[in-house]
Amino acid sequence: MKRILLLTILLFAIKSFGQQEENSYLKSAKTDFEKLSADYETKEKEVKTGQTELNELLEKVKNDPKSKYSEELTKKVKEVEEQKKDLNSFCSKYESYKAFYLDKGVTIGQINEFFKCECIVNNEQEVSPKKEYKTYLYYGDDMVVKEFPKTNDENFDQIIQKILSAKSESYLGDIIIPKENQEFKFYIHKEKWGEYNSSFPTLKTNPKENGSFIQLEKEFKFKSVAFEICDGFIADVKILILDENGNEHLFENRSSISFLNFSNSAPSNFISYKHPVNQSQIVNFDEFHNLRIRLSDVLVYIPKPGYNYIPNDVTFTFPTKDKNGDALNKTNPVKYEIKETTTLQNVIELRAYTDFLALFNDSANGLVQLQGKGDFYIFPFRTCPLGTDLRLMDKISPYVNFSRLDADVRGVETTFDSSLNKYTINNSTDLLQKAYLEMGSKLNLFNWRFAKSVPFRFIGYFPFRYQIADVKISDQLKNVQGLGLGIGFTFEFKRFNNFGFNYSLEFSKYSFIDYNTIPELELPSAYSVFRNEAEVYYHPDSDKKQAIFLRLKTFNNYTNHEAFYQLQFGYRFSIGISEVKAKAQ
Repeated sequence: MKRILLLTILLFAIKSFGQQEENSYLKSAKTDFEKLSADYETKEKEVKTGQTELNELLEKVKNDPKSKYSEELTKKVKEVEEQKKDLNSFCSKYESYKAFYLDKGVTIGQINEFFKCECIVNNEQEVSPKKEYKTYLYYGDDMVVKEFPKTNDENFDQIIQKILSAKSESYLGDIIIPKENQEFKFYIHKEKWGEYNSSFPTLKTNPKENGSFIQLEKEFKFKSVAFEICDGFIADVKILILDENGNEHLFENRSSISFLNFSNSAPSNFISYKHPVNQSQIVNFDEFHNLRIRLSDVLVYIPKPGYNYIPNDVTFTFPTKDKNGDALNKTNPVKYEIKETTTLQNVIELRAYTDFLALFNDSANGLVQLQGKGDFYIFPFRTCPLGTDLRLMDKISPYVNFSRLDADVRGVETTFDSSLNKYTINNSTDLLQKAYLEMGSKLNLFNWRFAKSVPFRFIGYFPFRYQIADVKISDQLKNVQGLGLGIGFTFEFKRFNNFGFNYSLEFSKYSFIDYNTIPELELPSAYSVFRNEAEVYYHPDSDKKQAIFLRLKTFNNYTNHEAFYQLQFGYRFSIGISEVKAKAQ
């Protein structure tokens, strides 16, 4: 019966989701095309009126070329040209909308019902003024478009589709990179300067001090930069440069860099030499291995005022390329305006778990568990001055967990004790196993990784857990609340960027007496619980919202040696909020 119930719920959810998505696209199409149609009609009337006035002026000037209408005619021609360009943009939007909604299952007949105008596209060319650097909007996954794109831009339709499907986004800030082959200076540490200068005396050097580093006259040419943002830190930076002989070299960071503190730390952060990209190149390693690149010379981040926040984990590679395969920074430095989707499913991690034990036997574990969690950063800064990555109290993660239990096992069993004239709980750990609602948070006390190349992280945290369970007293169910406090340790291992294993150990003390007033119930004294949790996860590399999980949780009561465990399969999911409308009769 349980398996049939679960299968029915899953099939209903899939069908409902498909129907809601289809209806949502149809409603959205109706709104978009009807508004576009109304705007188009308004602009079309303006164009026709302007064209009529222009024709009248043409006749007047034709009859009297030296009249005062000549200057007025020039202004009118420019005005009508601008009106036609605006009208042309509506037609381009129509084509983009149509391509998007046809792909989502909306028929051409339905589109024609919503948009009843006939678009006539004018082919005037737009001329963009030259800027100090080119500006592009960056949406990730090489989704790049000019700030003011031409409507015949090859990427325009695709970008528009992505923009329309994003319900909420934030402007993170600007990232600026140099133009292709831009020349910059190398740096070397003061301690290495004497040895380096004596080894390579033929190099032209004019040492200039920058903190503990010396700037050399030796130059390199910029090629590309790639970096990964993880938990509020730039965890990995890779810079490709060309030396004087055209050889390509790789530079990498040794420690993470706080994203929030990037503007202050980048000028004093020097990236180390790794190796030549082509190992067959004839390169004197001694000449390069002590050289450094100042990060701010190749990468500038300017947060938007009021929006200096921490983005989701993301990887950037710059420069991107245009449709011809040419780098966008070929002739100018490039500024990327970074946009990020901030819908609920991107900010809060929502999971659903099904317990195998509850499905196939009479375990009291919840049939279905729904869990929501969010990360909020407190001090996302590296505290250790050495190469190791140590953070103290970097974030807090509040969560809520709801469990759906069968009615026949939901209540915690009790027995009447005549000596106490009260009911007592048969098994104290049932208050944890049968808790249908749990909320709390985890505060990271420290977060440590030995080096950025090590795929292992060690985290110590302080757990706060407030739980509610139903206790069966006679034939009634009464709520019992409890609070758990303790300390925990998590070991995170990564096999790939999208596949890994987490293991947690936690010691907590649970108390119930101080949080309940039930005269007829004798609650157990505070007891300590040792908790183990092992979890394997996987998600497609491009989309963490499609993740799946397999985890095992064990609970052991040190006071009376009671124990239970849960084996769960889970997945991340997104929730949809239906649009509600009222219609007057």
